[in-house]
Amino acid sequence: MNGDVVKLVVPTDFEVMEAMSDGRRQTAPNLSEITGRKSRYMNNRLATLAGGGYVKKAGPSDNSGMYVITKKGLAALDHRDEYSHDSADNFSDMMESEADNYELPIK
Repeated sequence: MNGDVVKLVVPTDFEVMEAMSDGRRQTAPNLSEITGRKSRYMNNRLATLAGGGYVKKAGPSDNSGMYVITKKGLAALDHRDEYSHDSADNFSDMMESEADNYELPIK
């Protein structure tokens, strides 16, 4: 498994992953502008999503504040209707299995 099991915040986390689904690197301030939520909150959500393997830090520096979506994140977007807090661990495992069926967009 590539990340810890995290409970996703609905709809926020899916909005973040949707905004990142084009493969472009994003920062908390950019996502704040896109989602209409505070930048500090986006920083927290990105860290949580990265911990769950749905997004990852983008380089070249780990401290750049830039993130990209992962294959697991793309799978989660396609299966968002199957997510529930009660089965977050099963959802995470299923997305790990599904991830290989996805290609990351090249940017």
